[in-house]
Amino acid sequence: FSGEGTDGAQGLKAIGGSGGMTIAQDLESAEHPSMPQNAIYSGVVDHILKPHEMAQELRSYLGYLETLSEDENLSQLH
Repeated sequence: FSGEGTDGAQGLKAIGGSGGMTIAQDLESAEHPSMPQNAIYSGVVDHILKPHEMAQELRSYLGYLETLSEDENLSQLH
């Protein structure tokens, strides 16, 4: 999400409430820090990162999800 105000925080609450991972941009690197600040203060942010750190965190999360999926497939075989 991008912008200002609480729209992003509301979206993050929905994502987090559904079991998704949430990331907010760190305040020092944000051109408009009010939105990530509201998201962070909402209490549902899993990671606070600089933009260049986000891609790696997403890759790690996808790897984690793949592992869960493989474990689920293996458990169905037994």
